[in-house]
Amino acid sequence: MSVESTRSFEATGSQFLDRAMPLPVAATCAYAAVFGEHELLAGGLAVVFIAINIALNSAIERRLRRGVSPGRLLDVGRAGISMAFLPPIAWASGPDAEAWLVALPALVAMPYLLQLRQALVASISLALLILLAWQRLSPPSGVWLEPALAMSALVLVCTPMASAMRERGRNLLEMTAALERSKAAAEHASVAKSSFLAHMSHELRTPLGAISGYADLLGDPRTGQEVRGSSIGVIQRNCGHLLELVNQILDLAKIEAGELIIDSAPASVGGVVEDVASLMRVQASNRRLEFRVDYATPLPATIQTDAFRLRQILVNLVGNAIKFTREGSVEIRVTFSAEPRELWIDVIDTGAGISEDNLESLFQPFVQADGSTAREFGGTGLGLAISQHLAGLLGGALEVESAVGSGSRFRVRLPVTPGEALHLTAAPAGQGREARKPVPLSCDDLVGVRVLLAEDFPDNALLITMHLQRAGIFTVSVENGIAAIAAVVDAQAAGEPFDVVLMDMQMPLLDGYSAASKLRAEGFAVPIIALTAHAMAGDREPCLRAGCDGYLAKPVEIPALIAAIRDHLPEERRESMQDSSPEVTPPVSAADDSDRAAAPDPGVPLDVELAEIGALYGTRLAERTATIEAAWRSDDRAQMTFIAHQLAGSAGMYGYDACGDAARALEQSLRAGAAPDVIDERISTLREAAGEFNRT
Repeated sequence: MSVESTRSFEATGSQFLDRAMPLPVAATCAYAAVFGEHELLAGGLAVVFIAINIALNSAIERRLRRGVSPGRLLDVGRAGISMAFLPPIAWASGPDAEAWLVALPALVAMPYLLQLRQALVASISLALLILLAWQRLSPPSGVWLEPALAMSALVLVCTPMASAMRERGRNLLEMTAALERSKAAAEHASVAKSSFLAHMSHELRTPLGAISGYADLLGDPRTGQEVRGSSIGVIQRNCGHLLELVNQILDLAKIEAGELIIDSAPASVGGVVEDVASLMRVQASNRRLEFRVDYATPLPATIQTDAFRLRQILVNLVGNAIKFTREGSVEIRVTFSAEPRELWIDVIDTGAGISEDNLESLFQPFVQADGSTAREFGGTGLGLAISQHLAGLLGGALEVESAVGSGSRFRVRLPVTPGEALHLTAAPAGQGREARKPVPLSCDDLVGVRVLLAEDFPDNALLITMHLQRAGIFTVSVENGIAAIAAVVDAQAAGEPFDVVLMDMQMPLLDGYSAASKLRAEGFAVPIIALTAHAMAGDREPCLRAGCDGYLAKPVEIPALIAAIRDHLPEERRESMQDSSPEVTPPVSAADDSDRAAAPDPGVPLDVELAEIGALYGTRLAERTATIEAAWRSDDRAQMTFIAHQLAGSAGMYGYDACGDAARALEQSLRAGAAPDVIDERISTLREAAGEFNRT
């Protein structure tokens, strides 16, 4: 029994005894004094006994008025006084008086004053002492039977009653504590709700205000072309911010509702890290920061985790590091720790750091280091809260070390099983490459660069080709591995070799793995950058083993793609591009016209062209979703996987992120052999996402 429950019972029992027991105690003591053999002695003892009880009761009453528990000492003292005075009073009364009656009030009080076991021992002891003193210390006889039975009955009745009162006191205390906790939780929830709505109102109104204002500018016929172009850029940036905010809120809601699904599967952590590095290197370059990846130890070949959610964590951490670092460097360091058996991914920056006072609230939703952070750098404060939850769902943890002026280190800790720890490998070739001091990239830098794009999905080929040609890159597109090998051979023979090959790894007739291997076997040293959907994050190592020099996950981020092309050019070529940017008209390809994607019309603004092909892509979503449903009805999982893979790699490039996520989840479930009800749910999610875009 807890201390609080005991005190609650003691207070209840003391109040009962203070109000109910004085009269019976006085009456039985008076009876013993009047009818006893030694009236004066019995009367004197009774007066002293009653006076001490009155004094104790007064002290207890004063404590109760102050809201203080009577305390064990006072109640045990009151029981001890009964043990000390009542036997002598019975002895002075003699066997001719019914002196054992003086014990009855004390026997009633014992269970309320003492714990159950103590009360039984004290009651039995007091009854024996009373009976012995009453019979002048004579051994048990028939005279004892009636009082013994009476006192035993009283003990048997009072003890359960006292136990029931004790239990009731405990229950009442627990109910009161539960109500207080519920009240505190409700108050906290109310405050959190108000804070959430306040933050949401601010975060949503800011980009919506910009979108509304610049949309009004676009609607004004007096607005010039230059202002229209900048207005479209502002609207696009704020739409992206809104989409990111909504996705974060949905993730947080799913986490708190316990509905976020973790798709755990063997994954290469090195592959995930390189995915993140290829994506974030462009941002670091734009801010003139050094960016590097360091594999401090050999790593497990694969670990059981959700590669997509791990990538989400790292993108958030690296993005924050870049955002809050004005100068210096950002580093991703990957370490395998044998004791404890964990994989550590550290994101280290040389930024301003975080004060110790702000570290405690850093992972709370909508909380940033201080009030000026959001004003200076923007952001909602949701990213770290989501990342910490995700790290916990992956079986690990997210920790931070930081000091003002010394930068920060965020560490993601992931569990490693004994079996995974047995297979350690060094960082594969091409990984951990340190970035050079960044140089701003312009479209003119890449004029004259020749790129072969091997991509079987026309929508992807169209969009990638358009962006590359807008950047001045001469691009040839083919749709399978056989055509890619032929194009490389023909270009080499014509004296116009390709500078870079972009190779989709999932193609008909001959896939990207085989095509890359054949090119290497035939002695071609052209850099090959693998392109594959994120659902196949574990394919990085097979891509590199097949002969690829780099890796980009779909949906492809165009700035990351252009930066990767530039990074894989020879060093002297990059240096010459930095020195001069000649105005060169893209040369005519030696490949057939059927293999070459149409160059974009320079008279059509980029945003208009993107909107047109994006709208065309959106109209096809319903058709492709219907094809998946038809394949499901005919139990053609191969066809479903093929289409889902295409959508997962392309939808995000056109801005249909929800469709891309739904297709990626469907592909993962199909490859994992998920149950039919799971597949049905994934198809329904994809259908709803496609329907939303068609309605808009």
